[in-house]
Amino acid sequence: MTRIACFLFAAGLALAGLSFASSVAYEVLLPQPIQAGNLRLAPGQYRVTLDGKDAVFTDVRSARSFRTAVTVEDGPARYNATRISTSKDAGMERMDAIELAGTGTKIEFTSPTLP
Repeated sequence: MTRIACFLFAAGLALAGLSFASSVAYEVLLPQPIQAGNLRLAPGQYRVTLDGKDAVFTDVRSARSFRTAVTVEDGPARYNATRISTSKDAGMERMDAIELAGTGTKIEFTSPTLP
């Protein structure tokens, strides 16, 4: 009976660790308007979290949240800082990816579908 209890306890800790890892927030400062997936974000400071296959941007001042679909890549090397990769598309700054500090996780944004 004790073996089963220890196994269940260990499994519960593992699941708790996974849910904790996905709820870590990373702060980013956007100095100008930017397209991130299907979102157009205004300049400001945001907290970025992962929720499954979505990135959630929460405006620090207003607490409003915005969500967009992303592709998540996990690499073997850890990033030493949170970095945003951008490019210009039709005069608009576009967010291509975010590397998350302390992890090997890279969030990639897809271009919005045009009508």
